[in-house]
Amino acid sequence: MIDNKEIITLVNDFFVDSDIFAVEINVSDKNNIEIYLDSDTFVTIDNCVALNRHIESNFDRDKEDYNLMISSAGVTSPFTVIRQYRKNIGKEVIATFNDEKIVKGILKNVSDQGFTLTKQTLSNVKKGQKAKVKAEEDIFLNFNDVKITKLFFDFK
Repeated sequence: MIDNKEIITLVNDFFVDSDIFAVEINVSDKNNIEIYLDSDTFVTIDNCVALNRHIESNFDRDKEDYNLMISSAGVTSPFTVIRQYRKNIGKEVIATFNDEKIVKGILKNVSDQGFTLTKQTLSNVKKGQKAKVKAEEDIFLNFNDVKITKLFFDFK
């Protein structure tokens, strides 16, 4: 069986001088390898192909068969590493607590323990008008209390 730590090392070494980073790496008992990448800028198909070739050059399929899937995390995927939080400072996110309570706000800052959202209260407006910010409140959320955090998209 292929060792998860070996895959993590290969991925991290491959992107050591890059702004690309792994957000999730899974290796099943049947050697199904899934790698999800993110970046401070963007992940291209060429990045995924290059990593695929790098990993394949380090394993002999005659000795150990495996399936390999490499993909970008995607803009709708939940944040799984602190670096994703840091790269999205200033953007609107939605966080779901472990008790299913939801809070939405602008990601203000991130620490090793959690992150701060600026929650905005908007004025009531008539149809066709733009709401104005009435008040702002900073809320600290501990990573241990948050189940999922994602970018928020309003398609109105």
